[in-house]
Amino acid sequence: MPDETKSALPCSRSALDQLGHRLAIGEEDDPRDLELLRSVLAAYDDVLAQTEERIRSVLDGFTSSGGPALGLTTRVKTTGTIREKLQREHGMGLKGMQDVAGVRVTGALSRRQQNELAAAIQQEFSDAAKAPRLSDRRVHPSAGYRALHVIVFPRHLPVEVQIRTVEQDAWAQLIEKLGDVWGRGIRYGEQPTNTEQEALRDMSRGDLLEILMRFSDGIEDLSVSEFEDEELADRLADHQRRLTNVDDELGKNMEDRDTMNEIEAITADIAVRMAKRDQMRQETQELLERLARLAAGWETE
Repeated sequence: MPDETKSALPCSRSALDQLGHRLAIGEEDDPRDLELLRSVLAAYDDVLAQTEERIRSVLDGFTSSGGPALGLTTRVKTTGTIREKLQREHGMGLKGMQDVAGVRVTGALSRRQQNELAAAIQQEFSDAAKAPRLSDRRVHPSAGYRALHVIVFPRHLPVEVQIRTVEQDAWAQLIEKLGDVWGRGIRYGEQPTNTEQEALRDMSRGDLLEILMRFSDGIEDLSVSEFEDEELADRLADHQRRLTNVDDELGKNMEDRDTMNEIEAITADIAVRMAKRDQMRQETQELLERLARLAAGWETE
């Protein structure tokens, strides 16, 4: 087990920030800076490999206890994407960049399961010198992007863990594809290049992007309503168990039987609403996948 009290960085944090400042200027790179950056990224890569192993263990336990099958991918930012972010977010130092190393977890997760998985990952990395930090991008989206993030700090280096539902991931992947052909700025709230150019029949790029933003809101509304129904169903089931376990004489009381009938009717109504949401979720995912296939075939002018 690596020593969590020691930083994995090959340089001081101030030297890291100075390196980031020189990269952001965009002038010709000093070979010594590139060599230092390679060493820094190698350190992140090493920490990321260890982080992946620990998260896979968490996912195995999550799935074996009844959770859905989950996919996991990892990446370390390239020199180009690091430079781009430093230039885009003025004032950000390289030592403050939380997503140089990243893990993405995706699956058919409910909102509750997202929360539970995030809590399990936080617990797994509670031994680090710095406590994990939760960033709920579902409630506070960035240009339509929604997910639940956990920032963990193994060996003093931040690793961003993105936990996405199937719908959140499909939406994000589509925006990535569109960014490749319309300009990466759309991922950060900028308008696409040639906004008025037709993207689909009778629909401009700007129109399509606006629809995708509403799609993001709709996906969130589905997730929240499902979570609220799950919470209500749990409470109703608890009341039902209590009524079932009461004294026989009390159990024969007409008022108690009426209450149980009402609980059963509400529970059945919740089940119908959840089934409709499952259908809407499937239709949403299919539409996003279709648009993603179209986006893959679009070309820049």
